[in-house]
Amino acid sequence: MARPNTDNPLLPITVRLPKSLCDQLRADSEAKRVSLSDIVRTHIEAAEVKPLGNPRPQQRPKKLKPISGADPQLLRHLAAIGNNVNQIANIVNRGEASFTKAELLLALKQIERVLVTLGETHAH
Repeated sequence: MARPNTDNPLLPITVRLPKSLCDQLRADSEAKRVSLSDIVRTHIEAAEVKPLGNPRPQQRPKKLKPISGADPQLLRHLAAIGNNVNQIANIVNRGEASFTKAELLLALKQIERVLVTLGETHAH
């Protein structure tokens, strides 16, 4: 098999195959006087992919560790504020705002005041 150019280099991978298939591939390689890699490359076809055993279990997403010392009530307030800011941003970005820029700035200033108050209330 011709060596690929530098745009498509050969990369090593590790695979697990049944012993009988390994023996067959090695025998083919020796009989045809080519490398085992060449034999394996000629046998690869994605249309014939079948799992040999049980499918690999899906990785569970890692759960976030709880924030130590954070007040659950504070987190609920922050989530609600974030939700409101997101709704405002979506309306503005869609061009559907029925309010002026001055009203938007006033609303954002009020949100900022609430955040400052929450920060002061829940400071350690």
